[in-house]
Amino acid sequence: MENLMICLLVILSGVLGAPKINLDNTLQSKCNNGKPADVFFLLDSSSSIWQVDYEIQLQFISDVIDMFTIAPNHTRVAVSAFSHFYRPFIRFDSYNTKEQLKEAVLNVRYLSGSTYTGDALKKMRTRGFKHARPGVAHIGVVLTDGASANKEKTKEEAEKLKSMGVYLFAIGVGSKFDMNELIDIGSKPSEDFVYDVDKYNMLDSIRETLAMKACTVESITEAPLLQMDQPACGLKGTADMMFCFDSAATGTARSKIVYNFITEITDEFNMNDGDGIRVGIMSRNCHEHDIHLDDYIQKDELMGAINSIEFQGMGPILHNMRKHGFKESHGGRTEARKIAVLFVDEETEKLDFVFQEAAEAKSQGIEVYVVSIGNVNVDVLRKIASEPVGSHVIKVSSYDDVPLLKEDFVNSVCEGKIEENNSYH
Repeated sequence: MENLMICLLVILSGVLGAPKINLDNTLQSKCNNGKPADVFFLLDSSSSIWQVDYEIQLQFISDVIDMFTIAPNHTRVAVSAFSHFYRPFIRFDSYNTKEQLKEAVLNVRYLSGSTYTGDALKKMRTRGFKHARPGVAHIGVVLTDGASANKEKTKEEAEKLKSMGVYLFAIGVGSKFDMNELIDIGSKPSEDFVYDVDKYNMLDSIRETLAMKACTVESITEAPLLQMDQPACGLKGTADMMFCFDSAATGTARSKIVYNFITEITDEFNMNDGDGIRVGIMSRNCHEHDIHLDDYIQKDELMGAINSIEFQGMGPILHNMRKHGFKESHGGRTEARKIAVLFVDEETEKLDFVFQEAAEAKSQGIEVYVVSIGNVNVDVLRKIASEPVGSHVIKVSSYDDVPLLKEDFVNSVCEGKIEENNSYH
């Protein structure tokens, strides 16, 4: 832990404008050969930050990563951004090599919005560090250029993180941040954990800059094992959740994205050996339109059979979910909350059938959520989703952005709320 803390302090203390000196081999060795740690970067991505400055933040993280030995059994890095909502981009276990990690960091998206630092710190604690390893140092680095919307919550959430063994660095950029708030965020002593710079471009020289006092920082013992919150879903009762999408119409690559998303979401569920949340998937109808090798021997008959095939789309999948998905014989429970999650995109067809089946499902007490992908008509979403529509529809601009919906999904389905409109909506 001592070596990594020295490494971070060496990097960060350059922000104070200490005299530049070359990074010697001894310090380079300390950074690369220190004890394992999980380092979490939390980036302010609010509207007050220009795009070019945001990219400088990303380059800063990439430069810091260069100081570490990135490996599953050594130093790992996670990155999230926040404005008035929180967006996780890189988990501790996302990348095993420095090259992959640095490339992913430089592609972290800009969000825009207000500055809800307290909410972001809470998500760092309950979601981000949930994937941290026990028995290694847990370090958080918060970068911001403005005061948070709720200073008391920011202070409270920072204290919770520190009390659970997370060492917090706080970096303020520009002139609009609140130094007292930075001090509340950072660990003690503040002179080692709290820093400020006038401009983002001053971060460029951090790797080449040292503060001599950082080299003599006292050894800090390993952080205690974090006591994480329980999974976000399934604490207050039971729920049976069916995910529905048309894998045939979606295609292999996009279906894989949806399946991966469902896998990620399941990590947030308290399944409790079947007593919490149960999950099912319906993605395709039976092979009713298959043509076997011996069905037709005449070309005209074969072509006629092919042309007569009518692709049913989401309607039959929703019908089968409603009729069979929640049956006791398939694991359904009469006392459980019944949830259907439909993935709908702008190419979804046979909408009248979908509307009819969605209405039937809702009349049977099934709560219908819609993951809307692409430019789907608002009226379509209103007819499919349960009320209130605002908390039962989760929008995303493309299939490539589906992995980023995890936070919104958990907020909506598990906590009964969804963040305000954002750049992915």
